[in-house]
Amino acid sequence: MKRECVTCGMISDNKKEFFELSANVGTRFICRNCANEVGINNFMSAGFHSNTSVLKKYVKIHPDAQPRLDAHMALVQKRKDDLHAELQQMSDKQKEKRAVAAKRAGCKKEKQTKCNCTSCGNIFYYGQYDEVKNAANVFHGSLYSLNQVKDLGQCPKCGSRAITKKEVYFWVDKKGNCVDVEE
Repeated sequence: MKRECVTCGMISDNKKEFFELSANVGTRFICRNCANEVGINNFMSAGFHSNTSVLKKYVKIHPDAQPRLDAHMALVQKRKDDLHAELQQMSDKQKEKRAVAAKRAGCKKEKQTKCNCTSCGNIFYYGQYDEVKNAANVFHGSLYSLNQVKDLGQCPKCGSRAITKKEVYFWVDKKGNCVDVEE
């Protein structure tokens, strides 16, 4: 594995020539020559230093390495900005979730099936109450109750069975008003 010195840019694959620095992303190395100039004597002291601190010390000794420090600081600032933006997005999502939860608080959640007739375009709904009512009419067995059974898979307007179904959730408050709909 080729290693590159953070300060001078020397590239080598001999691991004995480098110390590993502590880094947030990936591994960073410093060569033994630059480490001696900065005051790093062994791998333990290298582990306590970050890229930024090593580069700042190195620039004091070698002012010509200032562009490396500037590029590194720009990268650090970009990562901070990206992290801040990501945290802001997460915060916005949490605020939206809290607003929806506050809106739906104290409401009863009801599931219904939304049916759309492909022939005439009619939209109709049926819920669990309609299914239970149909089953009760079938089990009762009288002529009147059997006439009350509805085919829930058929359009009430045109009688077509060509429908598409989709589950829809309603939140209804204590007064019976629909507060929110989720399709």
